[in-house]
Amino acid sequence: MLGQYFSNVERRDYIDSLSITDTNDLIDWLKSTISAVFCTEKDFEDLYHYFEEMRKRDGVISIPKEVGLFVSVSK
Repeated sequence: MLGQYFSNVERRDYIDSLSITDTNDLIDWLKSTISAVFCTEKDFEDLYHYFEEMRKRDGVISIPKEVGLFVSVSK
């Protein structure tokens, strides 16, 4: 899409992740989001158990982040 307006377009990805060591912190953050209004306490309990198993297995809850930018030169 950018190629229509720029003669050279380069995509630069930044690979990163967030490592969470406290499952309660993650659940508290989820409860603070706008989408939480659609969740019940049972939903949060289920999520807690899901993430807690991941934390116990891997030592952390790893959440990948996809960030990047486009570097472009005008035509």
